[in-house]
Amino acid sequence: MGNVSLCHDIRSEEFTWDEHKKNSRSAAVEGRAIGKAIKGKAASPGVAQGPAVVLSDPDNLAALYQIKEGALLVCSTASRNLIAIIPRLGALATERGGTLAIAPGVARDHGIPAVVGAAGLTEMIKDGDIIRVDGTKGTVEILRVRPAKSAHS
Repeated sequence: MGNVSLCHDIRSEEFTWDEHKKNSRSAAVEGRAIGKAIKGKAASPGVAQGPAVVLSDPDNLAALYQIKEGALLVCSTASRNLIAIIPRLGALATERGGTLAIAPGVARDHGIPAVVGAAGLTEMIKDGDIIRVDGTKGTVEILRVRPAKSAHS
């Protein structure tokens, strides 16, 4: 599982995407809240943390099959195409979807933490951000943002 670590407890303030937009007191980098939990639906129990892999198009099979073992996958929706790679994920987090959909069911079958229906994930989380997915509580937390690449890098 590489850079993914399992956790047992998270202590953070939960909020929805709309609440984040209204809450100017949250620590934010580029409009992304650090240390705040984005609330969704608990779809498969367990907790994992590590670098996020954001998949903008879950129907892009080439991108899908490049996702590495243990990845914490963040995407807009859990399309049927994800089913083949779910067993090798460290966690799954989606903006839309329900707990009874096929992808969360496959995640449960394989013991992969999953959160669904967490609005705003793909806007707030970028590739390489360190996140914690808590499939028991139904939250996704940004622990650290990946530094922006400078024009000279």
